[in-house]
Amino acid sequence: MDLAGQLRELRALAGNPSYRTLERLIDRQGRRQRMARSTIQEKMSGASAVRLPQVLAVVEALAEYARLNDAPLPKREIDPDVWRDRVVAASKRTAGRDSEKISSSNRVSPTRAIKWNLDPLHQAQMDDLVDLIRESHANPVADWFPRVLRAMMEAEMALTDFIEKAAEDSPQGVISTVKALEEEFPYWLGDDDNPWGGRRNEENEMTVGALIRSAAKRHGDTASPAIIVGLRRSRVGYHVPDFLTRVATWFLAPEIEKASTHLRVAALGKDAGALFASVGESRQADRIFEVVSHLQHKGKADDAGLVLKAIGGKNVYRLRAIMADFEKRQAPENWLMEIARGVKYENRSECIQKFEEWEDGNLVALLRRAAEEPPF
Repeated sequence: MDLAGQLRELRALAGNPSYRTLERLIDRQGRRQRMARSTIQEKMSGASAVRLPQVLAVVEALAEYARLNDAPLPKREIDPDVWRDRVVAASKRTAGRDSEKISSSNRVSPTRAIKWNLDPLHQAQMDDLVDLIRESHANPVADWFPRVLRAMMEAEMALTDFIEKAAEDSPQGVISTVKALEEEFPYWLGDDDNPWGGRRNEENEMTVGALIRSAAKRHGDTASPAIIVGLRRSRVGYHVPDFLTRVATWFLAPEIEKASTHLRVAALGKDAGALFASVGESRQADRIFEVVSHLQHKGKADDAGLVLKAIGGKNVYRLRAIMADFEKRQAPENWLMEIARGVKYENRSECIQKFEEWEDGNLVALLRRAAEEPPF
């Protein structure tokens, strides 16, 4: 019987509590990661892989439900070590099936190609993690990576090298790992006393956020559509803006143009526009001109316009630095005018006042001309 079947059998033995009841009991356990009813149902039906922390949470909830109903479960059936062995056995069966599939199709697993640096784990005598990684060489990174990062985080070890290595996986592999990390390190920490409150989980930023950034550097110029669509289909699309921002700030102009072309071919024109806007909003002040110049040279004036208009959306000090750089490079006046048009209506007075203080008459004139134009 597979692992999901064993969990269903234990649920029946406990009296078939509802998924809502299990959700509530798991919440009471005080674990870092909560499990929604839909997630519990998905795991117990076998629709997705069940990881050890989830198994232990469900088993503990079933044991508590049985106790509350004066029908305690046999100790062996709720023993964490027993379930840990069952999870390991299930992982080995999955690994065997995956290895057979790889051999029969004569393909090499992307995971096997990653050369993990195990020296930090050796030095810290974290032999359990070393063994886990070695035994999981044929498994998807997503199956074991969250456990390794959790242990390293608890030991206050740097995660950067491991996360950058995980980004070497295929785009599909990266997405699977992002999804697994999102379950272990949820994006949002809710507030039980205030359902509208909560905050971004710092652990999510350290793990998922870091992997998104590394994936952008690794795959952004060639596989942006696959990453973006994968994030959205995994219901973690809120990471897409961060991914696009990293592509916009790290790559050279030709690669950014290449990424935008891939996005448009994949019917992701809105994301291509967001990519160019991110260049204007977030790229280093003295590295925006090169992108605009490249796009203009390639006859993509509309895309260059998206970059220019986005520049004015940030603070006035950054606006001054960018416009000064454009003037130094002898940018055409119509480029500067596009930047001026991009300044938001509610910020124009402040911008004009600041540029007057800085005695930059040419830019003050451009801002005044833009302010006098009709808003359509």
